[in-house]
Amino acid sequence: MEELKISPVDKFFDNPYQFLFPSKVELKKLFYLALCIAIGIIAWDCYLPMAIFFPVLWVNAPGKITPWLMGLSYHLAASRGLISGIPVFFDASVMFGVFLWLAAGLIQSLPYLICTHMRNRYLGILIILFLLIIPPVGIVGWANPLTAAGVLFPGTGFVGLFLSLGLILTTAWLQSKKSAWFYLLAAIILLWPLAVIPVQVQTNSIKGISTHFSGNPGNLVDKFNQDYEKFMRIFQEHADTDFKILLLPESSGGIWFKTTQYLWGQWQRKLESDQSIILPVLFPEGKTGFRTYNSLVEIKRNACREIYRARQSVPVAMWKPWAKDDVKTNWFDNPVFDLAGKKATAIICYEAYLTWPVLQSFLAGEPETILFVSNHWWSKNTSLLGIQKTCVNSWGALFGVQVVTAVNF
Repeated sequence: MEELKISPVDKFFDNPYQFLFPSKVELKKLFYLALCIAIGIIAWDCYLPMAIFFPVLWVNAPGKITPWLMGLSYHLAASRGLISGIPVFFDASVMFGVFLWLAAGLIQSLPYLICTHMRNRYLGILIILFLLIIPPVGIVGWANPLTAAGVLFPGTGFVGLFLSLGLILTTAWLQSKKSAWFYLLAAIILLWPLAVIPVQVQTNSIKGISTHFSGNPGNLVDKFNQDYEKFMRIFQEHADTDFKILLLPESSGGIWFKTTQYLWGQWQRKLESDQSIILPVLFPEGKTGFRTYNSLVEIKRNACREIYRARQSVPVAMWKPWAKDDVKTNWFDNPVFDLAGKKATAIICYEAYLTWPVLQSFLAGEPETILFVSNHWWSKNTSLLGIQKTCVNSWGALFGVQVVTAVNF
């Protein structure tokens, strides 16, 4: 006779107490999941080097489903600020925030699901880290552990990325062998950044201006007029200083129509020949202005020019190809641009969470400055802005370049 298969229900009635008193193996799996959640919180809230230990745990994870759940848990823990931030941005319910948070986490967990059955887990983690960088997963690829390279190996550039990979694989191998050297290496990873002397970065005359303006009211025209008056006062405060370039927060300039250009022309006429303002705007694709790019415009006394278009705007909130008010992506153009005779790159808000935009910039050229602009009126009392700053500052440290920040929060 054909042997009857035992279902999970049969197992439960055979021994109902197993769910109250799990085995050592089940407890080990729960312990690994708890560690991943803890790493996701600690690494992205206060101490980035902890992120190195997540792939180390993953390589040595027990079972077949647990490695996927570990990836899901880690990314959900790191991005938990979306739960409360999204409802404010969309003026929606908390459940909508939970839905988008879970959706992003599930997409981020796909590489772990793909690689969970691989025999060679070391190759698996390399594939996972790569898939987290490149689109399509890279479009929501938050919390990549390789970001910690900037605090572990500052000033080393792409060499530091490969050193970080080697450090992850070595630490994972020592843990699998239950070697005492694992604990020594783990202690070095945690303590090393505290002893590293920061790379001396040559600063320039770019000054970032941060603001505390409110969010999006029903009447956007009134909103723009109020903010514009505030920006005029900010400009007056800096007009008599020796600034060369002023960098303003994301969305400061509104939609870049002819009338908008005319208003900002009041600043333009007061600039010296060697001064400029970097103004983040929504740059219309055509004459209607329904589809736009999240851009940076450089305003000089005699000219204006668009210097950068965001490579990836935040999905659903801004980047929505199916809608008329889509803020378009610009994946391949101008990762590096000239600014005051030197090369620079820019990171606009959501791009800071991702890995590929900054790597693309440094593969395309050797920028000396990273301009980071963001608008975070909607994420107060969350970890979201802190994560952005952690990422951008780490990349700046890795490549030994200056980071200039302008944030509205």
